[in-house]
Amino acid sequence: HETWHIVEGIGTAIIAGRARSVKPGTTIIIPPGMVHQVRADSEKLVIMEASTTELQDIVRFGTDFPQI
Repeated sequence: HETWHIVEGIGTAIIAGRARSVKPGTTIIIPPGMVHQVRADSEKLVIMEASTTELQDIVRFGTDFPQI
């Protein structure tokens, strides 16, 4: 699992193909194997992330962010 907590700024998170806006106070829990990414929509986006130590489920698909 990964947990993101938005500390500062605004952004867009895409979790399993679904976009959602994030702002300070937003917390997102991401189950293992779930495709996810986040984009800063403000000058600065600060995220606290905590995750399990299971690293074998990490797969990098690239850094392009789809237009939404």
